[in-house]
Parts: sequence; structure tokens; C-alpha cells
Amino acid sequence: MKNKGFTLIELLAVIVILAIIALIATPIILGIITDARKQANMRSAELYIVAVKQSIARKSLTTDITNTTCTVQSNGNISCEGISGELEVQMSGNKATEGTIVIERGDVVDVQNLNVNGITYKYDNNRTLVEGPSAPQVETYTITNTLTNLTVTGDATITSNGTQTITLVPDSGYQLPTTITVTGATSTYDNTTGVVTLTNPTGNVVVIAEGVVATPLVCRKQSGTSKTTGAKYTCTLKGTDRTFYVLGDNTNSTKIDLIMDRNYTGTNVPVTMKFCGCDGRCGDMNTCTPNVTRYVTYIQTAFGNDVTVSIPTYNQIYNVNKSTTLTSTPWLYGNLNSNSAPIGYWTSTSKPSVENSDAYVVNKTSGIITWDVKNSADFGVRPVITISKSLMD
Repeated sequence: MKNKGFTLIELLAVIVILAIIALIATPIILGIITDARKQANMRSAELYIVAVKQSIARKSLTTDITNTTCTVQSNGNISCEGISGELEVQMSGNKATEGTIVIERGDVVDVQNLNVNGITYKYDNNRTLVEGPSAPQVETYTITNTLTNLTVTGDATITSNGTQTITLVPDSGYQLPTTITVTGATSTYDNTTGVVTLTNPTGNVVVIAEGVVATPLVCRKQSGTSKTTGAKYTCTLKGTDRTFYVLGDNTNSTKIDLIMDRNYTGTNVPVTMKFCGCDGRCGDMNTCTPNVTRYVTYIQTAFGNDVTVSIPTYNQIYNVNKSTTLTSTPWLYGNLNSNSAPIGYWTSTSKPSVENSDAYVVNKTSGIITWDVKNSADFGVRPVITISKSLMD
């Protein structure tokens, strides 16, 4: 009798059938294996919690343990608040390597981020161990500083999920720095107010800054409200102290105008003068050369470059009172004598007329009036200075 074997086609058919069975069965088998591993891992996590309870119970025999929070160490043991040293967790199988366990009255009431074999577990609301990462823990970090010629106000801590604001305050004689350096958090800095806003901390925060030397004040307030009309200031101009009063804001909002408390006198500026240099043309202000303009140059040299010197205008004097009388503002006619020179001072404003031969003057007894530019009549120059507000108290 002759033996008959499988044909090639039959063998190929068998191989195909086996391959199909493998394709169907392999995922099922792998799923079963994965589930078995998860169940085994969950069982290890549950046994670990039981072992922790036993470890706490043993420690309670010698130490009064009521409530504590324990941190799982990489070796599987636990380190608990209020308990010195590590507590050994005795069990067979895989121990947890990180996580937080909360104990109340010897029982485990909360588990967070318990890592067993690379899988993370936590307690749900029913104190049942379930798989999944816990909510990120909120950390509290400190805010320290390295400051020079500055102080800081505000809280000294920041949470990992929070925002904190601190304020840098310059010491006397110093200004806020233009920029600062912050490590450990995202920051914004307002160099006009000194406010530092800190967000997204990754650890302890350090603020590094150095105050800059402030520009020395030129004018220091003696009385009145700072930078308001009528406030009295002592201004140090090229080493000499002189008294001024605030007339009001300049057209440049960063600057302010002040008027001297008395008429200026010096080598090149007489106590009294005619408004206009005659040259035979004093009757026409369009053609005369005002003496006051020339004297402003002399006064500017005496006062220096921290200020700009000018002669008061009619509007500057009038707007202080809203009147041509000066009874409410004696500082505008202080240090004037009605019986001897000087009895007033010129303004830079002329009175419109056919001859244009009059200029406004400030007189102690008469207020704002006009006077013939040909006649000195004991009028002098009371300078106005324009100064940056940053150079004043």
C-alpha cells in the first residue's frame, strides 16, 4: 500500500487557519495577561496599605499616634510627621515607592499618588483604592530677596497654584531700578511703582535688585501742598539757596513754573530798570530792545541749567487770582516797598495800544497795571523758573 502525504496547498491552508486563530486569540490573551497584572498590582497596593496600617499599629504601642501624614520612601518604608525615623513596612511582593498617606486615629483615611510598580493609585470619595493620578499637590514656596538700597513689602510666601505681589521701595536718596532679576517664578515688574507680580513658581523665589542713586532734588518744599499753586520752596541753584512760589503747571506737563519771592539783583541786573533800552525808540515796543530780555540771560547764567529762566507773563499772574488785584496772594508782591525801590516788577506782556508803549507790571498797592516802558518807575525783574517736577519734593 502506498502512503499519501499532504499537498502544498493543504499545508498552506492549515498555516493560514493557524495565523487567523493567532490573530484573534493574541489580543484576548494579552488583555487577560494585562488585566491579571493590573489585578495583581492592585492587590499589591491594597496589601501595602494593610502593611502600613500594621506598621502604624506597631508604632502606636510605644508612641502616641493620633493624626499624621506619611510620605512613602523609595525603599517602601514611610516617614511620618511627628515620628522620628522611618517606619518599616513589612510585606511580601511589590511595595510602593512614592506617595502620601494620611492617618487618622490609626486608620488610613486618604491615599494620594501611591506608585506601585509604575502604576499610580489614590483613594476615591469612598476610601476605595482606585487607579489614577491624584490632583497636583499645592506646594508653598518662600520669597526671599537680595536687595541693595531697597526694601520690600508684601507676603514672603507663594503657592504653586497662586499669584503673589510684592513692592520694592527705594531707600532715601535712591530710585527704583529699571529692571530686576527674578528666579524661581515668572514675573512682571513695574519700574514706576515698584510692584512685582509673581506667578507659576517652580521652587523658592529670589528677587534680585539694586536701587539707583536718585537725582538730587533742586527744590525742597517749605510749606503748602506739594507742587500746587502758592506752595513755598527753597531751590538750590548753582550752590545758592533762593525762595520761590509755585505759579502753576507748565505747558509741558512734566514741568512746573515757580516765581522768585523777590526781585533779582546782581552785578548785571539793577534793582530797577526801564523795560526797554531807549536808543531814541522807547515809545515803540516793536522796535525797542527790551532790557528784561537781556537780563534774563544774566539770571539764567546765575541759576544754572537745572531750570529755565523767564519773565512772568500777564496771564501767569492774573490766573493765580482771576483778578488784577493781588490781595489774596501776598506772596506775589512780597518784598516790595511802596515808599522806596523796588515797588513792583515787569511782566513780559505788553498792553495793545497805538504806540505799544506800555507793558504790564505788578505793583504792591495797585495790583496788575500798565506802565510806560520808557520809565523805570522803580520796577525790577522777578524771575520765573521752569523746572522738572522730578527735581522737586
